[in-house]
Amino acid sequence: MMRENQRLLNQLHVFTDGLAVFLAMLVSYWLRFSLFRGVRGMPLNYYIWLGVVAAALTLAVFAVAGLYESFRTVRFHVEASRVAALELLVSLIVMAAIYVLRLGETSRWTVVFFYAVSTLLLTGKRAAMRLLLRRCRAMGYNQKRVLLVDDVITTGTTAAACAQALLHAGADSVFALAFATVEFGVPPDDTTPIHEDDEEDVYRDF
Repeated sequence: MMRENQRLLNQLHVFTDGLAVFLAMLVSYWLRFSLFRGVRGMPLNYYIWLGVVAAALTLAVFAVAGLYESFRTVRFHVEASRVAALELLVSLIVMAAIYVLRLGETSRWTVVFFYAVSTLLLTGKRAAMRLLLRRCRAMGYNQKRVLLVDDVITTGTTAAACAQALLHAGADSVFALAFATVEFGVPPDDTTPIHEDDEEDVYRDF
């Protein structure tokens, strides 16, 4: 069940990341040519296709960098910094492609706006996703509960170490189940030591 939830979450991340990057290009086009009154050297259709290419490139770079793996054990500021760095790489690749293909009429400021807007959308979406999942786990959904099964628990040191490792790896709660336990320093209740006098009485009865 947890693997299915993680797979579904990854698919949701891929879809929303691609959509966010595509929308970021459209917003950047509006900022450059409507808000700041820039000179349109290329039509809107060109920037639409540029947004599609940037979205596909972002998904490929994020997948190679491992951004679509489980992020429970990753701090948000670490993930946000990785998103910003990888999106900068995507923007630089787009700029390099524009230069190599000699698309000189493409607005460089649009690409700059694209980097800022896409980074803001991607990090904001991840922050909202973390908050939503945290609330779901607080309500009892999508929790990682682990059951440790052992034959005998003696001191409990091994079980405690395993529990700490599992909690550090992202488990929400860890339970231990054993078929027997060992108590130290407590003699059994149904046995009493036999003294020498008692032994003579036992032999005399036989």
